[in-house]
Amino acid sequence: MDPEARIVHIDPLILVVAPKDRPDLADEAERETQEDTFYAWDVIAGTRHPELGGAPEILDIVGVNCYSFGQMEFSEQGPHAALPPNDERIRPLGDLLVFAWDRYRRPMIVGETSGLGDGRPAWLQDVIEESLAAVRAGLTCMGCASSQRWTCRIGIPANGSITGSETLWNRMAI
Repeated sequence: MDPEARIVHIDPLILVVAPKDRPDLADEAERETQEDTFYAWDVIAGTRHPELGGAPEILDIVGVNCYSFGQMEFSEQGPHAALPPNDERIRPLGDLLVFAWDRYRRPMIVGETSGLGDGRPAWLQDVIEESLAAVRAGLTCMGCASSQRWTCRIGIPANGSITGSETLWNRMAI
């Protein structure tokens, strides 16, 4: 075993919000966000079910998957519906990354993301820009990767010194 090896614990980063006409479901939507997003990381970090042996140092690198359908409206019956692209309840990815960072204070990566059709390049650029915004807010982001028949790996310096989309795009292979 390589003593320098790192372990990335990857799960989707989601947000569930109450329906516009049902603000009384806000607590349930928040609970769903907390359960679905953080349960496994909490167990690994030892904050949930500590009898299983989790500990903060075991949660080495928090890997988040960010999908276009990852922010959704709570439904009491059946699956939650993805928020449409211009919904005012959508939170910037950078805010969600900082929220996870504040919870664990562990290095992070965006492990997988997606974009649909011709919108893939713009989606990826938004993911990178939001990741950099989170880095500038103090988060340690070790990089981003994407899927869907195109691959991109980019290392983001801890100080977030990459600037300008041209620099970002020159470091990526799409």
